[in-house]
Amino acid sequence: MDDTNEAKAKQKEESSLNEQFQFCERVIDDNDSGAFSTKEMQASSVRFQIKLINQFLQARLKECKEKLENLTREVSARELFSKNETVDELPTSSLQYLLLPSYLATTIQNIIVEPEHRVEALDNAKVYLRDFLERLLSYEVIAFSLPWLEEEEDEEDVRTKMKSKPDAGQVRANKVRRREQQKQMEANLENLKLERSCNADDDSVLRELLMARLQLFALKAVNELEQIDEERPLAEHMVKVRAGQVSPRPVKAETSSRPPIIITRDATQKKVFGLGYPSIPTVTVDEWFDDMVKHGRYDRLVTSLSD
Repeated sequence: MDDTNEAKAKQKEESSLNEQFQFCERVIDDNDSGAFSTKEMQASSVRFQIKLINQFLQARLKECKEKLENLTREVSARELFSKNETVDELPTSSLQYLLLPSYLATTIQNIIVEPEHRVEALDNAKVYLRDFLERLLSYEVIAFSLPWLEEEEDEEDVRTKMKSKPDAGQVRANKVRRREQQKQMEANLENLKLERSCNADDDSVLRELLMARLQLFALKAVNELEQIDEERPLAEHMVKVRAGQVSPRPVKAETSSRPPIIITRDATQKKVFGLGYPSIPTVTVDEWFDDMVKHGRYDRLVTSLSD
């Protein structure tokens, strides 16, 4: 009887965690899509509705952040993840919780704060995004070599990368291409959601859906880290302006000189946390994405685009 009660209690706790997570995921998706604000904007009193929408969204984001922090503590206490595992060894029920740092970063970036606290918010979001990518790397969900984890790199290699840095036109083209990749990954995710709705009891479909979501949010994290690097000097400048330390003239965001994120061709050559690959053949993020499409990782996507 005690074992039965204990099992029921554990099941209830897991159900509660899942409900909290699903609430947070809805908030994140609504924030990304703007679905809620779009509906409310159709009301007649637009200006008044905008104010109500902003208040409602801020309240939801703050509640979401609180729940995400609680979930993070609970997941840590339950020891759902081990650094010695790969994603193939993780149960499907645990995969969604790998998204917690990414969701926390989103809430932190979207909660409105005074300009004096914006830099701190950006720094905190950056920590969460890096943690998210590092976790995905360690579990082999992605194969990015994360630049901030490269401990040893020859100075000549750094100078070579600096010289080969793409010009402004290439940077813009890369951003456009990255946006297109994100749209395609989002379309693939929607197709998997439809398949999931028709196969609710199929664990393999759910697992594929969660993996697709993790990879999509990994791409988003890369973009968000770049955006944070661009916004931070502007936020710092605003603080100085408000303090009367500098004049309120525009400040140009510094262009990051860090090496591009790269991916190893051979999965067996990856190291935990992706520390440096000076002699290993690499591909760009764009080439990695194209390779996944080429080898059928996005069959549903390619089919839907060709219809």
